[in-house]
Amino acid sequence: MGGETSRQMAAAPRGAVYVWCNHHLDYPVDLAMQLGRGDLRVVPPSWLEEGRWRGLELTGLVVDHAVVDHAAGLSDSLLRALSEARTRVRPGCAICGRLLGDPRDPVRSLNCGGDCLRCVAEAGDPECLAAMRQVEPGDPAWGRR
Repeated sequence: MGGETSRQMAAAPRGAVYVWCNHHLDYPVDLAMQLGRGDLRVVPPSWLEEGRWRGLELTGLVVDHAVVDHAAGLSDSLLRALSEARTRVRPGCAICGRLLGDPRDPVRSLNCGGDCLRCVAEAGDPECLAAMRQVEPGDPAWGRR
């Protein structure tokens, strides 16, 4: 587990899509599990070309080094799809993976230095606790700490 793929998986954002070099996914899925990265969604390159990313908000998009190492041999359609899919990446909370700046939940997903408001409040930050008390006044988790 000391290879480049392991390093890429370990460093991937929580909940990221990991593009493997072919459609044989058993090895990368098993490796992700061994690394404790069951949150990664391992996909083949066809996932990009078929536009399965359309309409999704991704916390990260990591392309395996074997794909990148052979970039000169990639089709124009795959390179175009990769470029377009990267526009769907939105930052996620480093703790829980929640999409930061989510317009459907703007307060809880507020970016507090790379983590969401909820997680920073759970860690005991006084300002974030006060904010969560206003958002969820009846929740005992935000009681006086």
